[in-house]
Amino acid sequence: MAKERERKLDTARKIADQSRIGINPWLLTPFPMSLVQGGPSGETITTYAQDCTTPKSDFTLGEIVCAKITGAPLGAGGTPAQRITWVAHNGAVAQAGNVINSTQTGTYLLPTSATQTLGGVTIDNRGTWRVNTSSTSDGSLVNTALFTVHDPAGNFADLTVNQGVNLAASEVGTVGSNGEFGVVVTNLGPDTAQNITFTEPVPANTTFVSFTQVSGPTFICTRPSVGGTGAVSCTTASLAKDAAASFKFVYQISSTSGGSISNTATVSSTTADPDTDDNSAAAGVTLPGGTPPSTCSVSCPISITQDSAPNQSGAVVTYQAPTGTDSSCGAISCDHPSGSFFPIGQTTVTCEAETGDACSFMVTINDTRPLVITLEGTNPLGIECHTSFVDPGVTATSPDPNATVTVTTSGTVDANTPGTYTITYSASDGTHSATATRTVNVEDTTPPTITLAGANPMTVECHSTFTDPGATAATDSCSGDLPTSSIQVSGTVDPNVPGTYTVTYTITDPAGNQGAAVREVNVVDTTPPTLTLVGANPMTVECHTAFTDPGATATDTCAGDLTSAINMSGSVNPDAVGTYTRTYTVSDGSNTRTATRTVNVVDTTPPTISCPANITVTLPLNTSATSMPVNFTVGASDSCGGVTVTSTPASGSSFPVGTTTVNSTATDAAGNTSSCSFTVTVRYNFTGFFSPVSNLPTFNIVNAGRAIPVKFSLSGSKGLSIFAANSPQSGVTTCDASAPATDLTDTVTAGGSSLSYSANSDQYNYVWATNSSWAGTCRQLVVTLNDGSIHVANFKFR
Repeated sequence: MAKERERKLDTARKIADQSRIGINPWLLTPFPMSLVQGGPSGETITTYAQDCTTPKSDFTLGEIVCAKITGAPLGAGGTPAQRITWVAHNGAVAQAGNVINSTQTGTYLLPTSATQTLGGVTIDNRGTWRVNTSSTSDGSLVNTALFTVHDPAGNFADLTVNQGVNLAASEVGTVGSNGEFGVVVTNLGPDTAQNITFTEPVPANTTFVSFTQVSGPTFICTRPSVGGTGAVSCTTASLAKDAAASFKFVYQISSTSGGSISNTATVSSTTADPDTDDNSAAAGVTLPGGTPPSTCSVSCPISITQDSAPNQSGAVVTYQAPTGTDSSCGAISCDHPSGSFFPIGQTTVTCEAETGDACSFMVTINDTRPLVITLEGTNPLGIECHTSFVDPGVTATSPDPNATVTVTTSGTVDANTPGTYTITYSASDGTHSATATRTVNVEDTTPPTITLAGANPMTVECHSTFTDPGATAATDSCSGDLPTSSIQVSGTVDPNVPGTYTVTYTITDPAGNQGAAVREVNVVDTTPPTLTLVGANPMTVECHTAFTDPGATATDTCAGDLTSAINMSGSVNPDAVGTYTRTYTVSDGSNTRTATRTVNVVDTTPPTISCPANITVTLPLNTSATSMPVNFTVGASDSCGGVTVTSTPASGSSFPVGTTTVNSTATDAAGNTSSCSFTVTVRYNFTGFFSPVSNLPTFNIVNAGRAIPVKFSLSGSKGLSIFAANSPQSGVTTCDASAPATDLTDTVTAGGSSLSYSANSDQYNYVWATNSSWAGTCRQLVVTLNDGSIHVANFKFR
């Protein structure tokens, strides 16, 4: 890591050297890490984003860096004179190649990981990288561009501390003399460092004298008292990338025993630091002890007189180095080194040995600069005729800063007359003099103006008359009023054809400038055409008939008969009841007229309906049910469609014993209706009378006055209210001697007629009480059930 620290120091020195930033040997000057260096003959290296167009010096791991080299020299025969290298944070070369073009572009894909291994060495990819060009002959550095690499996973900041010591002040080594230490704290990035703490202890064999922050962001510091020991401790909340702060510490030597005075400064931060080896820096000096004798005497060169350089405020002066009498003088330095730039006038140069012995001489620079007149504004100066001329004047500069310069002006300008004029300026400071001239051109470049009469733009109705209002005046800024008779008119207007026409008016002034005015004439048709519908509106059409549009006619005052240009839209469906709209549109090219016709498709014809024949059903066997569901279908149709059929009772309803009338109605979409009806009869399961009564045509012979058991079954109990009203009944019937006859022997004695039901036999038993007065007659028993069915048996009484 010592090599890494030396690389950082070397980078600082090289950048400072290439940008002419001085490096104090005891106080390292901060340097700009994002600086793009200029190489020989204007060669530059610049970093860009991946598109190689957008300048960029801050990148993130995984991005592509583009570098452009411009102005690079090439070797003989086009052979590469330089190489381009991509140098990582610790100085390892990640990528290299030859520079084969004077303008060359190269890219490098940054790794996505925080570290990588190059040449067996693991390096940190975060921080400051360099793109270098170096000589192919000796490998020396030619040019450098720096860029910073950040890690998206978090912030990192490489803090470094550099420390130097003022050897000239410290090596005397006597008690009471002062030594100065200089410290620079720098954040090499890539991110801002937070919560920085910097510590500088007072070296052994010294006491604290003073502390000063020389530059950079302000640190808050605590320090020992003067003459004390301990340490200076400084903090700041943050330090941005490339930011640096420099400090000066003065300590007094308190020991003459020889040895060394050394010191170690440290810096830390709460932000992660990828390289902590440079977080401390040591500096020191060896103390010789005692006070060495001095036998030095210094001799300076003779005074020098020299003219100033051409158009310069001084000159570079080279002189012989001063000499010392013996080696005890040590190094001899001058406050104005040989080769320095000396200003006009006299300058005293003092040269001093390390022992403090000194000499001086004078450097005089004679002023050979001329008096200079500088014209303000442009020359030649052009002004427009009939404007005001204001002389921009001049500035006269004397080489003698204490001299007064007088300036005089001659020559006039007539701003109302075109032509070329000359203004002469003369200046003098009593010793030097100079003249200068300005050419002023008075010009007429402004065309005349034409004022139109009447409206502009002008509107003319189609089929009317167009009369040109003309122009009322023509004036020129330099020549005044011009005759309106000189105005030329061009362009025609056809008032019978709508459109935009232009009429142009032109005139030329004496200087040849032509002025023009244009009138726009709009021939317009603002009257819409007339649109008349043929036939009825609204119009009624019976559903399922044909619809024929009667159409429309259209005329226009400008375009004439436009009937053929009528556009019709909107459809009519004569098979669907509804209200339809037909739209008629006609345009004369400028105006549009629209009319609409309402077409009502109506349905006034009722639908047809078809009821089924009367329906008779029988109750299910062996149940006590006295009703049952009955399904049926009623047919209906309509010429326009959309028929709804309703039945009361509805199909599938439960119908009671007996006959029920069903009323059905068909309704179409227009509300037209048709009706029909039919009956649904629900019957008992009556299979005839049981013994002892015989069924027709047999006559049952029985004694009058006896009660006859009339038995029958309805296939399940239907209750005792099975007879219709006034049933059963009997009446006299004709005795038919030819009909079968049988004796009815099973009779009973009963006070009156009654009805009963036996579940065991599933039989009804109607006990019919007869009258003894019926002897010698034939009668018929009529049993009418409440399902509407009638059942008859014949009897012959004896």
